[in-house]
Amino acid sequence: MKVLVDALGAAVGSGGMRLFAEEVVLSWVETYPEDELVVLAEDWSAAAGSERVAVVPWRAGDILHRAVGQLVVAPVVARRHRVDCYLSLSPVLSPLAPRQSAANVVHDWRHLRRPEGIGRAQRLYRRLWAWSVARAAVTFTVSAKTARETAEVVPTAAVVVNENGRDHARRWPTVPGAGDRYEPYVVTYGHQTNKRPDLVIRAVARIPARERPHLVVLGTAGWLRDELSALARDAGIGTTCSFPGFVEECEYQRLVAGASAVVLASSDEGFGLPIAEACYIGVPAVICDDSGVAELHPGALVARPEAGDLAAQIRAALRSGTPTDSRTVRSWRDHVTVLRERLAATVHPDVVTPQPVRR
Repeated sequence: MKVLVDALGAAVGSGGMRLFAEEVVLSWVETYPEDELVVLAEDWSAAAGSERVAVVPWRAGDILHRAVGQLVVAPVVARRHRVDCYLSLSPVLSPLAPRQSAANVVHDWRHLRRPEGIGRAQRLYRRLWAWSVARAAVTFTVSAKTARETAEVVPTAAVVVNENGRDHARRWPTVPGAGDRYEPYVVTYGHQTNKRPDLVIRAVARIPARERPHLVVLGTAGWLRDELSALARDAGIGTTCSFPGFVEECEYQRLVAGASAVVLASSDEGFGLPIAEACYIGVPAVICDDSGVAELHPGALVARPEAGDLAAQIRAALRSGTPTDSRTVRSWRDHVTVLRERLAATVHPDVVTPQPVRR
C-alpha cells in the first residue's frame, strides 16, 4: 500500500507532535516493510534513508506555510505520487483530499476546552479541525478521552480509538543521567501554559529543605523563563531551580533517564507522552487529577492541582520506584497496526492487509 503521510502538523520543535510523527513513520517501516510512504514534512530525517520512504519537504514552522502545505500542497503531492490512502497525523485535512480514502489524527481539543494561552492565529488555524474531522473517512484519536471530546465536538465523526505507543524510549541510547549536576532532581515542563510550571515551582518550594530535590524546568524561554526564575527566587528555591530551555534530544533523554521523578502538572492533556517515557524506563511520575489522563497512566501518582498536595505526591514519588515490565506496554507497532488495518479496510477496502512483521 502507498500512503501519503502529512506530517506538517509536527513541525521541528513541536515536542510531542514531532515525536508522534517520527514514531509512526519509523514503526510503519519496521512493521510493514513492503508499504511505501510519501512523507510531507519539514526538515525530516526519520527513516528517510529507506528506499520505501519518499520525503517531500515543506516549511511548517509558521501557521501560514503549514496551512498552505496541508490544504493545497498535500493533495497535489498525493495525486503526483498516486497514493492509495491519505493520512494526516494532525486533525487538518485538505478539502481537495479524496474523502473516501482520507484519515486524520486528533490528539486533543485543548483550544476549545481551555483556550487561554492560545494565540489568535492558532485559534483561526484550529477552526479547520472540526470541519476536517467531519469530512474524514476515519478519525483516529490517541485516547478514549480524546474520542469522547471528539464525539462532543463532531457527533458525526467516524472515530477509532488508537492509543499512542509507550515504548519509544526503547530507541534511547544507554546514557548516564544528569546526576553529576543535580542529585536528586525532578523534571517538569513549561513549553505551554497548560503545563503549569509555576504550580510545580510552588510545590517544590513546600518540600522541606532536607529532602527538597533540584527542579529542572524544560522548554521555557524569553519572558516566561524570566517570570518563572523570579517566582523560584521569591519562593526561596532560586539556586536549586534550573531552566535549560529547549534542549537537544540527547540531552532531554539524559535528563529524563537520570531524574528522581517526572512531573506533568498539565491542566489538560491528550495523552501525556512524558509520563509514558518515565513509566517505561522506571522513573516515578506525578500528574494532576484535572489532566484527564490518569486512566491512561495507572502507574503515575495523582495530585490535586494545588501546591500542597502536589508537594506531597512529589515527596511520595521520591521515596518510591516505578517498576514496569516493558514487554507488556502498548508498542508503537501496535499503534501503526491499527492505522494500517483501518486505512486498508475502512478507507481503501480493496487493498489486502499483510501480516505485520514482528521482531
